[in-house]
Amino acid sequence: MEQSLPSIRRAAAKLIGRAGYTRADREDVENDFVADLLHRLPRFDPRRATLGTFVRRVIENRLATALRDARAQKRDFCRNAGSLNRDFRDEDGRAVDRSQTIPQDATAKRTGRTTRTEIDLSDLQQDMIAARSTLPKDLQELFDKLRDHSLSAIARERGVTWRRVRRDVDRLQDHLRDLDLRGYLEN
Repeated sequence: MEQSLPSIRRAAAKLIGRAGYTRADREDVENDFVADLLHRLPRFDPRRATLGTFVRRVIENRLATALRDARAQKRDFCRNAGSLNRDFRDEDGRAVDRSQTIPQDATAKRTGRTTRTEIDLSDLQQDMIAARSTLPKDLQELFDKLRDHSLSAIARERGVTWRRVRRDVDRLQDHLRDLDLRGYLEN
C-alpha cells in the first residue's frame, strides 16, 4: 500500500486548480483515493494484472470520476448562472459590469493559488512580524528582501552566489520551523 502513496499524491495534485479543487482539498482528496483503493483491493485478481497495474487503474478511474462529479455539479440546472459581461445597477443606480464585482482573491482561491482567508492572512502577518524580531540581523535583512526580490536579485545585490542565498533562506526557514511556523512554509 505504501508504494501506492506517490501515485495517489500525483493524482491528487492533478486535481488541484481544476474543477474547483484547491490546495486545501489535497489531503481530503488523497484520503478519498486511499479509501477507494482499500475498498477495491479485495477485487484484485493477480491472474488478470499485477498489483501495480491494478492500483494505477483504480487511481486513474477515481481521478476521472472526481473530475466528472465536480464538473457535473457546475452544470446543475439549479445553479444561478449568468454572464459576467452583463451590466447591472449598483446601489447608486450606476451601470456596473458584473465582472468588476468579483473580489480579486476569489479567482486565486478557486484555482488553488491561495487557500488563506483574510483572517488567516492577518494572523500570518502578525506572526511574521513577531518572528522577524527574533531573527539574527543578517536573516532580518534577507527576510525583508524576500518580500519583493527574487533569490537571483538578492544574490546579485549582495555579490554572492545564488546557492549562498539559498542556504541563507534554508536557515531562515529552519528558524521559522523552530518557532512552530511550519504551516506557513508549506503554502
